[in-house]
Amino acid sequence: MRHLLLPMFLGALDIISAAVAAILAMYLRFDFKFSAEYFEPLLVQLPFYIALVIVLNVLQKLYSRIWRHAGSSELIA
Repeated sequence: MRHLLLPMFLGALDIISAAVAAILAMYLRFDFKFSAEYFEPLLVQLPFYIALVIVLNVLQKLYSRIWRHAGSSELIA
């Protein structure tokens, strides 16, 4: 169970950062004058975007590597 805590923690951080990034991108796109008519489609698309981020990170094996002392060999792998 202990070997699963770090990947689950990293996955939770990825979910939070992807959601914040998508919402912040919309606010920046509309110069912080974000109307409610665009917020509902964002909420509909957000789960698909988050799922895509998690799937791509799993496919790239970002949760199975130790990134504490990342060097050129980890970058190449």
